[in-house]
Amino acid sequence: MRMEIDYGKLIFIPENKINISLENNLDITIEDKHYKINKISTKMPIICFHAWYNKNCDWNNIIRYYSCMTYIQSQII
Repeated sequence: MRMEIDYGKLIFIPENKINISLENNLDITIEDKHYKINKISTKMPIICFHAWYNKNCDWNNIIRYYSCMTYIQSQII
């Protein structure tokens, strides 16, 4: 099944994600690493794909998904 997700820019950022995201005026960031989720969520909304090592991330601005398909389906409805 092919899904069309509308986006203006897609950036893969290995490090310094907060600064690069802010410089590019991104609306949202995707992350799974516990320490990055904590930092980024203080500046912008973040999509967190669930993993055993980030299950305790429960701050504001975190949107948790358990699979990519769950996210795609939420955008269709």
